Amino acid sequence: MVSTVPHLSDEASPSPRGYSTPLCRTSPSLPVPLLTPPAKIQLTSYLNETPLSAKCFKLESAPQDPYSIALEPDDVLVQPVYLSMDTNIYMRIDTHSSSSHYRLPAFQPGETANSYGVGYVLASRHPHFAKGDTVLGWTMPWASFGMVPGGRGLINLKAGIQRLPLQWFVGVLGIHAFTAWYGLTQLAHPRRGQTLVVSAAMSGVGQMVVQLAGILGLKVVAIVGSNLKMEKVRENPHVFLAINYYAEYDLSETLHRRLPDGVDIYFDCVGGAGLDGILRVLNTNGRIILGGILSDHALIQRSLPVYHLLQLAEANASILGFRVQDVFQKYYPIFVQDMVKLIHKYNVTYVLDLVCGLENAPKALLGVFQSRNLGKCIVQVSQDDTDPPLSDGRR
Repeated sequence: MVSTVPHLSDEASPSPRGYSTPLCRTSPSLPVPLLTPPAKIQLTSYLNETPLSAKCFKLESAPQDPYSIALEPDDVLVQPVYLSMDTNIYMRIDTHSSSSHYRLPAFQPGETANSYGVGYVLASRHPHFAKGDTVLGWTMPWASFGMVPGGRGLINLKAGIQRLPLQWFVGVLGIHAFTAWYGLTQLAHPRRGQTLVVSAAMSGVGQMVVQLAGILGLKVVAIVGSNLKMEKVRENPHVFLAINYYAEYDLSETLHRRLPDGVDIYFDCVGGAGLDGILRVLNTNGRIILGGILSDHALIQRSLPVYHLLQLAEANASILGFRVQDVFQKYYPIFVQDMVKLIHKYNVTYVLDLVCGLENAPKALLGVFQSRNLGKCIVQVSQDDTDPPLSDGRR
């Protein structure tokens, strides 16, 4: 039931940041200025035909006048401002990975790519959207302007919510922060003093798990994929221990040595060998939350086996996954209410690795799989004149 959602904002003592939520942003004059000339990015080939590279995509010119794009009934014309570079895009450009169980279909060669993002409605023939609306979208086009057929995957940010800084919706109020919040509060059943390990702790999901777990009074162990990320995550006061996965010969042995009392919760954003190692140090009644399986997307680590599943039974432990699309609309308003309170009361930050210019999206996506990004990687397509974002990301 929705009413049972615990409110993290009621936990621990406050540490004010000294700013207030901006509630007076006016609607911009549309379309807002672009960062580069009008363009769109299309898929050229599937991954089973060519290695993952920026050459899987091509940049094409687009109409100067967005209103020249014809709309059918229920279609929505949008102008993306920020696009999220996500690992699940891999499943949509690799025919071997795509399946009927995945909600978003594979891209077709010559089709404009799309991903999660935030932007504005320029025109609409859909009853739920009107010009000037701020929208989140699972299928925000990789284009200066683009049409979303049937408004599929769009969510209208109504009333006061859409007055918040736009970048928050791909950051601290975005899908990845929501994934962390939902997995931790609804599935993990955390108790103060327990030990939580999170993989990919500087990822879009992982960095929010670290902060929320700390607010809940958990002992947080952060696993990352480089020394730079380890230095960054150590700056977070909630982190008890930081580990560079690639510097460890045997992760489970390291965890057993550094955490003699074992692990109660593992929030997994990677899968593969890391998951297998955790199973060997999981406490009785331990919980594993699947927040993302990066290693199953990565070409160099495809189909790594998990050998120690029997440990789940031996420890009376559980492993739980969820599909964000199935719970997002029901829980997102509660999540926003909770997070806005946290933003005001605690040192909640969100590291964004910001790449400017639509033409740089393919290289930015490749960088995610090569672990080059520090924080959640997003691409800015259009000008954002909203209030400064809550992040310490790079421009």
